[in-house]
Amino acid sequence: MSSVDKTPANVSKGERSAKLIAKVDGLCEPAHDGQLGNPGGVATYGFFICDEDGRPFAKGSGVIGEGKETDHLVAEYEAVLHALRYLLAKKVTTEPVEVQNDNQQLVLEMKGEKKVGTGSYQSKYDEAKKLTSHFASIRFKRIDGALNWEADCLAWKEYRRYLSEKRSIIWVAIRFD
Repeated sequence: MSSVDKTPANVSKGERSAKLIAKVDGLCEPAHDGQLGNPGGVATYGFFICDEDGRPFAKGSGVIGEGKETDHLVAEYEAVLHALRYLLAKKVTTEPVEVQNDNQQLVLEMKGEKKVGTGSYQSKYDEAKKLTSHFASIRFKRIDGALNWEADCLAWKEYRRYLSEKRSIIWVAIRFD
């Protein structure tokens, strides 16, 4: 399940500053008490796209899933993929785009400054690299987690929603057994 605010801010292209900033974040946390969260927990993502002045353009978030194939890098790359797919769908490929993330490994890998590791996120990295080729100008920048609060909040919102829905299902099952 994912959610995307498909209504860009009431800012026309002429009023928007030249560069778009896509703040992306992912997380992988425990699905229940006592479970290890990373890897194997619930993975969620969030993205927040704005102009240089901070005016919102779009936001989205969703649950990737839960299980042994989920980890924080899967979630981080999924956030990148959703942000880039959104921009491609809106045909926003000629304006400069800066993808901001608080995960140094992801940023270094996307910049080609670190060898890509092996693991369940590798296919997501490959897809993200392919998507970047559709943009006239795209760069990746590591930012402090406190500056990535919009995307972080969206990822946490999905995590809390997922746990709430899962608990509701368990409670209903217990009540009717």
